[in-house]
Amino acid sequence: MPKTGPVIVKVPKMQFLMIEGRGAPDPNHGSEEDKNVFGEAVGALYGLTYSIKMSDKKGEAPKNYHNFKVPPLEALWWMDSGQAFDVASPDDWRWT
Repeated sequence: MPKTGPVIVKVPKMQFLMIEGRGAPDPNHGSEEDKNVFGEAVGALYGLTYSIKMSDKKGEAPKNYHNFKVPPLEALWWMDSGQAFDVASPDDWRWT
């Protein structure tokens, strides 16, 4: 059962694949280029992730490889200006 109050959780160091970009891949706000760049970034991340995951089956796993479950895609969004996120200013959107 979940705890009834806050607890401190120690999370081990982990490595992640990340790509940074700019613009709005949202069909209602972004340009075609923004959507294409975001789509290519997502494709590259999944391609690399699955290549690493399957490398142990080929006997080519990287040093210190541990089998892992491919996590769901996550993205962080912010404004280039440092202001509060504004959906009306997609040219200022940044993402990782």
